[in-house]
Amino acid sequence: MNKLFEWSDDYCVGEKTIDSQHKYLFEKGNEISSISKDNVKRHIMDLYTYVAKHFTYEEKHMKSIGFPYVAEHARIHESIIEDLAKKSEAFDPTWENIIDFQVFILTWISDHIMIEDKKYFDYSKKLKR
Repeated sequence: MNKLFEWSDDYCVGEKTIDSQHKYLFEKGNEISSISKDNVKRHIMDLYTYVAKHFTYEEKHMKSIGFPYVAEHARIHESIIEDLAKKSEAFDPTWENIIDFQVFILTWISDHIMIEDKKYFDYSKKLKR
């Protein structure tokens, strides 16, 4: 499999389940270009479903630690889900579109983890001190 994005410990946010879910998202995002064109749309829909469940879990975790910006983070999640839904619904599985979608999904995953998710894990780490 040709990986556009490699997982590294830099993406770890400090919570075992969430780190595992993020790693899985990287794997699924990287798989898109290695599956048959006939199965790409189903793979994308499965990814969409997983992302929605992951966001629900993440938001519950944020609430459990008392993160003060849960609502703001949830709005970011909603925006990502909307973008993903739009791209999924209108998806035409040409190789160019498959690669474009793969770059889209892996870029927002990595950016979201490194910017937004790190904010609430930094908050969580401060609570543990």
